[in-house]
Amino acid sequence: MDVLHRLSTLGQRMLQGGDGANPKWHEMREQADGTIRLPWPEYRSAMTEFVREASRKCWSDKSYDPTDTARMLNDSELVESATLPQLRTILTYFVRGEKFCDGHWAGMFRDGHVGRMMKRMRKFVLTRQP
Repeated sequence: MDVLHRLSTLGQRMLQGGDGANPKWHEMREQADGTIRLPWPEYRSAMTEFVREASRKCWSDKSYDPTDTARMLNDSELVESATLPQLRTILTYFVRGEKFCDGHWAGMFRDGHVGRMMKRMRKFVLTRQP
């Protein structure tokens, strides 16, 4: 199975199971050394599998701009007609966003960005089928 088909399949599985919208949130805790550990999300397996696949080097856009990519995501027509390089940019934004904001993946899921991205990716997969 090629990388596009695999990522699309994992994305569809995640969407069908609703595994992205509501992660389990761990509460803030004081550590033994007196520091505070802030709340953090724990995602279900379908989401973590999808993210692991989307984190592969072939899906990474090293030159993406987070601000420009956020604008892309908010343009539903652009996402519906995105090229594969544009999808790679959007995936990079999706994957990296969680490093800067806990719950980013869940927000992207709830706001419909993941669904639109997967819908576009699925079109590429279907057109490549023999």
